[in-house]
Amino acid sequence: MSEEIKKVLVVALEGASSSEIYEPARAGKLPNVGRLLRSGSAVPKVAVAATAAASWATLATGAHTATHGVVADEPCRAQYIWQAAEKTSKRGLLLGFPASAMPEYHEDHPVELVNPESCDAAYFDRVASHLLCSPDWDLAFVRVPTACGLAEADEFVGKVLDAADLETLRVFVAAPNGEGDGLVVLEGPGVKRGHVVSRPAELADVAPTLCYLAETPMPADCEGGIIYQALEEPDAKILELQTYRRNYERLRRSSGATPMC
Repeated sequence: MSEEIKKVLVVALEGASSSEIYEPARAGKLPNVGRLLRSGSAVPKVAVAATAAASWATLATGAHTATHGVVADEPCRAQYIWQAAEKTSKRGLLLGFPASAMPEYHEDHPVELVNPESCDAAYFDRVASHLLCSPDWDLAFVRVPTACGLAEADEFVGKVLDAADLETLRVFVAAPNGEGDGLVVLEGPGVKRGHVVSRPAELADVAPTLCYLAETPMPADCEGGIIYQALEEPDAKILELQTYRRNYERLRRSSGATPMC
């Protein structure tokens, strides 16, 4: 890939199905999500879990409900993606995102952002400012509720996503609280622009896809598959590795035999 992904920002819109978001966004009624659709790759048919809590656990682990065990407020039995990322010293950050195991470094961030009492415009202004100014995160999950209405939620989504730079993989996920399809949009280095993935997907596919793109360790209990149809070059990692090997062989041959001690 031509650019390297330095960070991953996941915005989780809770309480909205794909049908409520996708067509209105394309029609310009939700401008911030619409802008992301034009610059990224959308997956409009994503199977979600029966409850919001189960969906967010699946999103953060890549595991299905039977594996992670979360339906309401149960402890998660699967490894979270930020726990896997800590093996490579990457820092996780959850802002209003529910989880039974917080990232190792969560105490380094303001508690009023991590566990907000209310999610209003002022809160998301502070979230955007923190994401933009704080260097202490590599993988961030931000939850946006739709209780305020879709138009205002779209505004909040825009504030959060605007805090990401060109080297950040931006992941937007909308999931209903019950039955219905979810929507996933990926935008950033290595992702097709203005593309729509026609095949059905699962929420469990998001974690392995962003791990693949950002070269982050896969969660131990991940059961999803990579959404290759959203990628500019599905074989990019293999081609990159082959290039490294060829360059190493050229360097080894040019340096000659290593003298024996």
